[in-house]
Amino acid sequence: MFTEYSPFWLIPIVVFAAGIAFWGYFVGGRGLFSARQRNLLAALRFLSLLLVLFLLLSPVVRFTSHQTEKPLIVVAQDVSSSIVSTKDSTYYKTDYQNKIRNFIDQASDDYDVKVLTFSSETAERNLQNKNENFTFSGTQTDMAECLQYVNDEYSEQNLCAVVLAGDGIANKGGNPLTLAQDATYPIYTIAMGDTTRRKDLSISNVRCNDLVYADDVFPIEITMKADKAAGERSVVRVFQDGKKIFEQQTNITSERFSVTLPLTSSCSQPGVHRFRAEVVPIEDETNTLNNSRDFFVRITDTRQNILLLSAAPHPDISAIKQSIQANKNYKVESCLFGEQNKLKTEQTDLLIAHQLPYDKSSFDFINTLTEKGVPVLYILGSKTDYALFNRLDAGVKVQLLGRGSPLSAQAVYNPLFALFSLSEEASQMMRDFPPLNVPLARFTLSQEASVLAYQYIGGTKSEYPLLCFCNGTEKKSGVICGENIWKWRLHNYLLNQNNKEANEIVEKAVRYLVAAKENNAFRVKHDNVFGKGEQMVFDAELYNRSYELTNTPEARLVIRSQQGKEFAYTFSKRNNAYTLSIPALEEGEYTYTAHTTLAGTDYKATGTFVISDEHLETIELVANHSLLATMSKMSGGEMFPCDNFDSLLAKMKQNDYIKPVIHSLTTNKRMSESPWYWALIVLVMAGEWFLRKYWGRI
Repeated sequence: MFTEYSPFWLIPIVVFAAGIAFWGYFVGGRGLFSARQRNLLAALRFLSLLLVLFLLLSPVVRFTSHQTEKPLIVVAQDVSSSIVSTKDSTYYKTDYQNKIRNFIDQASDDYDVKVLTFSSETAERNLQNKNENFTFSGTQTDMAECLQYVNDEYSEQNLCAVVLAGDGIANKGGNPLTLAQDATYPIYTIAMGDTTRRKDLSISNVRCNDLVYADDVFPIEITMKADKAAGERSVVRVFQDGKKIFEQQTNITSERFSVTLPLTSSCSQPGVHRFRAEVVPIEDETNTLNNSRDFFVRITDTRQNILLLSAAPHPDISAIKQSIQANKNYKVESCLFGEQNKLKTEQTDLLIAHQLPYDKSSFDFINTLTEKGVPVLYILGSKTDYALFNRLDAGVKVQLLGRGSPLSAQAVYNPLFALFSLSEEASQMMRDFPPLNVPLARFTLSQEASVLAYQYIGGTKSEYPLLCFCNGTEKKSGVICGENIWKWRLHNYLLNQNNKEANEIVEKAVRYLVAAKENNAFRVKHDNVFGKGEQMVFDAELYNRSYELTNTPEARLVIRSQQGKEFAYTFSKRNNAYTLSIPALEEGEYTYTAHTTLAGTDYKATGTFVISDEHLETIELVANHSLLATMSKMSGGEMFPCDNFDSLLAKMKQNDYIKPVIHSLTTNKRMSESPWYWALIVLVMAGEWFLRKYWGRI
């Protein structure tokens, strides 16, 4: 207990209360009561006055309570179909179910246990029903998403360990090792599946742009893998819309063989086109589901408008413009900032800002475009105002280190860059290009930024970007952190008598950025391809005439199959936009029409998508236990076989990190707010009154 005022005030309070009690019974009421009665009544008067006057000091009572939080253990079970596609499938459907349930029951005695299942998505499970078993039917495995789910949902609790049971085969999402390395808890893995390699041919990977412009020749790379098939001959074929466009025979020269076959194709008809890569089965091959793989390419014939603005005349402008105009799908207009109103461009699909922003007006212009969803490619230079640039959230922030001369930085290609691909010639020649003039500064990347090339200064590769791109959810941007890129085209021509590689770098950057720009006031966003059995999600946005998001009117979606069957849905409203989640439909190609009406104007959006049975879980059936072991080692856990849950439980109990947490909660409460305190005051006063009444003095 403590008081808001000095406790020394208790002394005059005690003296005052004692004086009033003494005066009342030992001076004024001396002949009314006996000595014993007088002493008792004076004591009650003193106590009641003391309790009331004590409230003037604002006394506060402090309460402390203790609560024990049990350690939280998350059990994550892989329920993808690859688990039961091997010889041990019967075990995983029967005995394994009992073993893991017994483990969960035993662990629940000492720990708080949460059960998750993961394949293409992660969800929490309730196993209170004893007859409910894990069903291994998932069509994909996203292990990284499972670990991210654990971090998002349980990081605020006493999360002490994760038990992840699976075969280590991940065919969707990011690299789980990245999350395992950063985990603040041990990951114990249960090794499932079969590590035996059998005779098998498969199409293991397909690399191809998912968006291609009409009549463009685009590359395709098909990777064929062979196990235990040395001496055999494989035949790989590729079909486009059912028509064979490629066939090649390959001699398999080793027990673990892989070959990547390049080819090219082109399409003139807009829409989604189906491609199929297949390898002809060989004798004694047990798994033929992974011998073929479908992939899809969207063809568009929409020309994109590109606005190239600069702070001052510069040779970079002409060089960039020539590189972009090599592609007929782009229309480029350039001018100095302030003269853009003279242009006749109705809309801008991409802004290239050379040494902009350099003042408040140029900042406001760029900011207005980015708020409308227009992607921007920034080229930094001596006239750039970096304080204004940093406010544009371009994916990189620049902090100048004084006003020294700019540095000369060559480009070092980043092989981990994955937003788009460069040819081997372009990525290698990038190192030989002349340096760009970059500011003497510290560069800080956002989480959404990806680096295409790093700065190479004075013979040393730095961690600062030279070319980078921001893949944000709301807007996309690119940043070239230096000027004089015109020298790249010149050097390219001196070496090869053409500008092919320099053009490719600029054109690929532009293509990536403009691919994200949509121009309709009513937009529908979705994946081009959905897996069979996968929940389909459609998001829609409607903009009013002030280019503000609104979802006031109802929006509807009608899907049509190739057989003419229609499915009608109504979008749900979420925040200022629309969303729609549709249960899985049958495999095939579908078209859709979405429509709504705002302020008397009808808006419509059309498109196509495909539902494909890709059999991703059958592409690789050999369990990857090394991945599971590495995850455990990185996080301080351990890997166990799938029939040894007793050892796992014993190991967890030996781990000092897995322990309960005691939470202490301290609360302060004013004495004047306590009904018990007031009850005591009333009781003392009532006692004095009752005794006086009883002794006949009232």
